[in-house]
Amino acid sequence: MSEKKSFMSSIGMSALVMELARRAGITIGPIGSSCDIEYTDPDQFAAAAGGGSLSFGNGYMFGEWFTRDTDTLFRIVCQVIRSDIPSYFRNHWKAKLTVAFNHLFNRQNPVLSRIVAEKHYDIPISFYRLLLGPSEVYTAALLPAASDPVSYRSHSLEEAQRMKLWRICNQLGILELRAGRRFRFLDIGCGFGSLLSFVAHECKARGVLFEGVGITNSSEHAAYVRERAKREGINVTVFEGDYRHFSTEHPFDAIASIEMIEHVGQRYLRRYMQLVHDWLKEGGKFLLQGIVGPDSMNMFDPWLDRWIFPNAMLLSHKLLGGAYEGLFRLEDSQSLRSGYVFTLLKWLENLNANRALIEKDFDTEFFRMFQYYLATCAATFAAGENDVIQFTLVRGRLLPPLAAL
Repeated sequence: MSEKKSFMSSIGMSALVMELARRAGITIGPIGSSCDIEYTDPDQFAAAAGGGSLSFGNGYMFGEWFTRDTDTLFRIVCQVIRSDIPSYFRNHWKAKLTVAFNHLFNRQNPVLSRIVAEKHYDIPISFYRLLLGPSEVYTAALLPAASDPVSYRSHSLEEAQRMKLWRICNQLGILELRAGRRFRFLDIGCGFGSLLSFVAHECKARGVLFEGVGITNSSEHAAYVRERAKREGINVTVFEGDYRHFSTEHPFDAIASIEMIEHVGQRYLRRYMQLVHDWLKEGGKFLLQGIVGPDSMNMFDPWLDRWIFPNAMLLSHKLLGGAYEGLFRLEDSQSLRSGYVFTLLKWLENLNANRALIEKDFDTEFFRMFQYYLATCAATFAAGENDVIQFTLVRGRLLPPLAAL
């Protein structure tokens, strides 16, 4: 029996997989065939491709199928998203069982929410320095208007991240502060402390007395932010633990939550907004940046849930709006979707450039896991499946008055 016949008869799903790939304009063949996807074993690939998102991603991660390069991987996933392939696997019994399981069980409670820190955010800082570059910002950057995110090699990631941080300061009114004023700022999910550092130095340049607090449940992040604050001589303290256990005697002038809301979960979303409201001064601003999809999902993609962001949740505009209704007023919102495509592709470029170092410190599966994660996430934004939005919210019944009044 020929290899092609073996592939087509290996499992019942194989013919469907090949037909769906053909409709999406994706070619599949054995290693050396110069196809978009090249497999090492036809039976293994048929099983991986026919089993939905988790098994397909595992197939790439464990070396059961390959692409010419990560640009090809990015393009293939874009084609899959824009085709009718996802609808077939969304109705797979495994996908339905997973959705039902996550509706029944509380995956974002204080115990389970620690898992993502242990699995993902506590990866040593030496790796993230290679991935993120000098900016040390692990969230979407902001591209100049009319920039093409896919032509990412012509842009500077550091400058795009600086533009994002500057916009946050502008939205929170930090650039308008006068000398001698005190300013208390809270960053929920503070990462490597880049936003805290940026705000601190902007305040210092204006003669503003700054006090910053970061919340993180990652021990690696907490240690790094404390060391960074000492090194830079900025007034920043870190609360290491679950945000639900944080308290403050004095309210903050402004609060930011940059791509942490995905780890809150639907059951806790209103409580999260209530806590932020209570921590914030009347009239204070809350900048919330989060990934949104067309529908509220109680989990991320199954592969991402297994390997990258366990217990995370994709939100929708409707769900977010209902969560802050009566607590905040929406002053402004802006999409950073093109900026996220650019950011993820830049991180992917950094990853590929440092392959030897990463595989030496970790292994090939770890390296391919991050390749697949970055390329597929970039594709979800490029193909229009997901978006990332910056919301500027104001505590209180009234928005700030217009300058003309």
